[in-house]
Amino acid sequence: MEKKISFNDAKKEGLKFFFTGLPCDNGHISKRRVNRKSCLACEKERIKRRESRIEFHLWSKLSMARYHDPRKSKRAINPVKSFNFRI
Repeated sequence: MEKKISFNDAKKEGLKFFFTGLPCDNGHISKRRVNRKSCLACEKERIKRRESRIEFHLWSKLSMARYHDPRKSKRAINPVKSFNFRI
């Protein structure tokens, strides 16, 4: 169990974290940052969500790049056969 220390005491002592023992808005009981008063568990969840969004975005960009790869198009392979010539 963490040692309980209030925000004001932690700020006076120059600490980076404080612990009240009370749950945050999301129900986590963990240390909080003095400079933002944010719960560390909430920050970890926020980082995971952000990383998963970035990972999904990069994956979708990569898959779209593979799908629209100009080297794999018919014109890039054989430009003459890709056109319908009418004589």
